[in-house]
Amino acid sequence: MISGSTAAVATSIAGVSTLLGKEYIIPTVIAGGFIQILAAVMGLYKYVTYVPKHIMSGFLVALAGLIAVHQLDNFKDKEHKWLTGLKMANTTLFTVVSTLIAFFGVIKITHNNDQHIHIPGGLVSMFVITAFIYIFTQYYNIDRVKDVGAIKPDLPSIISSGSVSKIKYDADSILKMLPFSAAMAFTGLLESLIMVKDAESALGIKGDSFRESLVQGIANIATGVTGGFGGCVLVGQSKLNLANGAKTQFSSVITSVLFIVICLFFGRAINEIPIAAVVGVMLLVVYKTGDWDSLFKPQSFDRRWVVTIITAIVGFVSGNLSFGVILGVILDKIAARV
Repeated sequence: MISGSTAAVATSIAGVSTLLGKEYIIPTVIAGGFIQILAAVMGLYKYVTYVPKHIMSGFLVALAGLIAVHQLDNFKDKEHKWLTGLKMANTTLFTVVSTLIAFFGVIKITHNNDQHIHIPGGLVSMFVITAFIYIFTQYYNIDRVKDVGAIKPDLPSIISSGSVSKIKYDADSILKMLPFSAAMAFTGLLESLIMVKDAESALGIKGDSFRESLVQGIANIATGVTGGFGGCVLVGQSKLNLANGAKTQFSSVITSVLFIVICLFFGRAINEIPIAAVVGVMLLVVYKTGDWDSLFKPQSFDRRWVVTIITAIVGFVSGNLSFGVILGVILDKIAARV
């Protein structure tokens, strides 16, 4: 499975910035990591796996919706105003082209003994769109990664004492911060353990939810200490990884190593990728993330379907996925007794 910074975690901790300030994001992430470790050690992660499948489906639909909506920011300038004229036309055009290539541009190379190499459509899309824009850059006015936030080839470092000293560790601040940490821990574990079940089904193996919960907590603590924003398993990217032929955890290790190598040594190339190419790939991730069958299969139009819809709508509209899941579980229990 592929892990990283996710919309589920980001939306869970975003409110702490408004309530207490941006400097509290890091301790919120670290506290969330400790909560996940505690959940693993005490076996609380098992209760997350007891969430009914139709509520998990609502969670995934809401998550996909949030990812999709956030892509609209790429059609705005730095003043958060919509792009206009030729720049909007170019961005829209190449987003559509990138999406089509990401969906249908998978390259499959067959070796002897029926061995296959899959080149993902998303990767093909990135290369094609980036090469085209780079060659014909004078004709197309379009934002690149460097225009949004350039990648700097630096190794992470421990957060400075100066940033930590601005934080007040009194009871009032901690009590305000902990709900966000708990929401982050819960939504992160839920998204990760959903993917554990999917991987078990796809590969016919038995996953280890305890290990996933424990390691995710450790990783979030390490991420927070080095100034990161926390994360969990990425459902969309993990499904793409499985669809492209991944069978073992070695694929996840390779992804992580390549990510580090690319950031450290190929940052200039990444900075030249058009934002439209990224948006196209992200729309593929949206499609892979959402459990769309749960919404549109006629045989699913029953009590569980209604709870799925409510879970998805509440999670999406509120931006708080954990709140949507909790409400969905409560409504499901009430509806089961009626």
